[in-house]
Parts: sequence; structure tokens; C-alpha cells
Amino acid sequence: MRCSKARKLISAFIDKELPEKKRRRLEDHLKVCGKCRKASDETLTLSGLFIDTVRFDAPYGFHARVMANLNNAEAKGFHEAATPTRTAWVVTLLAAVVGGLISGAFLANDLAPVKTKDTVMASLHLSVFESAPPDSLGRAYLLAMEGKNEE
Repeated sequence: MRCSKARKLISAFIDKELPEKKRRRLEDHLKVCGKCRKASDETLTLSGLFIDTVRFDAPYGFHARVMANLNNAEAKGFHEAATPTRTAWVVTLLAAVVGGLISGAFLANDLAPVKTKDTVMASLHLSVFESAPPDSLGRAYLLAMEGKNEE
């Protein structure tokens, strides 16, 4: 028996709920596996702590009320209560994004200079870049491009 299977059966073993065949296989495994035997002993100790606890009876009708509430919750679905909140968050987020896009477009049009073909071409020229370190690949690229421009 594998340890993963044995550990799943330990609780049922302690509660004497295992069929005879599985019980014998688990007992054989516990004889040879120290880790599972330790897990079994710990579970047995924990189970022993609950044996001496005082038992309280639930009030009359408690079980019926709980089951009725569960049935109502399953019929309605738990997600219904959260739907208005989610919708409000989505609407707020969309409004913020759209507002940001609109205000950004207005600001860009007010602050940006009028672009002509010459200004666009000038912004793409290599002279706008800072010089690269002498031994870098970027410097080699700039030198190669300068050579092409001079020809």
C-alpha cells in the first residue's frame, strides 16, 4: 500500500469504519512504515482529545432550519448577492478608463505641437540619440548608419 493511500485511511481505521481487507492491509503497512505509523499515532492522540469532551444537544428544530437555509441558498445561488457590487465596480472601472482616455486625448491635442512631415522625419533622425559607449554594439550601429548617410 502506498503512503498516500494509507494516510487517507487512517481516520476511518481509528473510527473502526474500514472493511476487514483494507484494515489488514493498512495494519501491515503501519508495521513497516514509520512515517505513516507516526501519522496514525498523532491522529489517534488528537481523536482521544475529543472523546472526553462534553456533548451538547442542538435546540429543537435546529437541523431542519439549517437544512432549509441551505436549500434556499442553493436555489438562489450564493453569487446573486455579490452581483450588484461587482457590477458597480465594473461600471466604475470602465468610467475611469473611458474618462482617462478622453481627457488624455484632449491633453495630447492641446499640448502637442503641430506635426508636419519634416518634424516627424527630424524626430526619427539618429542625431537625436545620445552617443553610445565607444565599445558597444549601439556605437557600431550608429557608425555604420553615419557611413551610409554620407554616401
